[in-house]
Amino acid sequence: MPNVINIYLIALFLILVSGVKFAGFRQSAIHEDYIDLSVAKGVQGMMALLIMTHHLTQTASNFAQKDLGPITVFNDCGVLFTGVFLFFSGYGLYLSYKTKPGYLKTFFRKRFSKIVIPFYVCSLAFLIIDLLTNDTQGFLKADVSLKIKYLTGIVLFNNHMWYIVVIAILYLAFYLLFRFIKKDWLSFPLMAIFIAGLTAFSLFQGHDTTTPSAGTWFKGEWWYNELWLFFVGMLYAKFRKPIEAFCKKTYYVIAPVGIAGFILLFIWSRKVAGEFGYWTEHGNYTGYMDKFKTYLAALPASIVFVLTLVIIMMKFKFSNKALDFLGRISLELYLSHRIFLLFCNVNNTFMYYFATFMGSITLAAILHAVDTKLINLIISGKKNKSVDRDVQISK
Repeated sequence: MPNVINIYLIALFLILVSGVKFAGFRQSAIHEDYIDLSVAKGVQGMMALLIMTHHLTQTASNFAQKDLGPITVFNDCGVLFTGVFLFFSGYGLYLSYKTKPGYLKTFFRKRFSKIVIPFYVCSLAFLIIDLLTNDTQGFLKADVSLKIKYLTGIVLFNNHMWYIVVIAILYLAFYLLFRFIKKDWLSFPLMAIFIAGLTAFSLFQGHDTTTPSAGTWFKGEWWYNELWLFFVGMLYAKFRKPIEAFCKKTYYVIAPVGIAGFILLFIWSRKVAGEFGYWTEHGNYTGYMDKFKTYLAALPASIVFVLTLVIIMMKFKFSNKALDFLGRISLELYLSHRIFLLFCNVNNTFMYYFATFMGSITLAAILHAVDTKLINLIISGKKNKSVDRDVQISK
């Protein structure tokens, strides 16, 4: 079976490298548009597939208890791929703020509609499918109070929706700081303090063991373990020119150093996670220090992974029709694929991957079409006017 699963890995690789464009061997030669939205969206589309692969592998291997071959490593990689989306969110937000006059004046109508509408559309789709199958999240058995919390999103019926909650909070913090303070030298440190506080708050919440969906806000390491990538993205947008100038002079040094550094940091982070971990609370033991040590070991690996990916993107432009399509539906793909993780009952591991892969993409395309029409109506008042969907996602 591991050999058959490798076909899935080969397919992912071919989707990524098909049509890749090399900027040239000269050290200073880079793609000037390497991080523009049109290119970044394709990379995000690939990250959405990798996040889905991460969740599929966790389920199929019973969290690495069963060896599936090389693909088993994806059990531990979800945080890396999520970090890419948070990085691009922070980057895109600050870049728009600096380059689009009056950007924050229409911020709520334009930005929040792009996350709130997919949140409720995908939640409704998940609820309907769940009720038509086995009610795995216990909606029918829940009391009235919990039903209301599920329907409003105060408790997440689909716990993959955590990303929307987090990104909305970061958007709001960004808006308040840059709308009313308007001084980078103060807004940036305050944003860092806010992220540090949100991280600490979530870490002390432990895990949700009271609701069937495990959807209580801020309970779980996925709520906080890559928040800093949003801030790193903001910093990259602010200092992009000097960073690029440095990379053009040292590319053939920093690229291999970044790759090697990430590998070492990732191995170290997994060693620390194995010794301590996020899920150590039991009885009166909170496990806060275990979580903190695991977090401190994992964060550097995530930051180096994302920055090294960006450096690679300078030389290699990953762009093709498949990635462009996946980039457009990446938010819906992430939010909806849990439906198939739960309800796709296929005993054959390869077919489980394949069926979840195809089903998730099909449903995501349908949900994206619905979301886009509703967003267009809110932003432009017209059903057929194209709206730039530059929302970044993941877990």
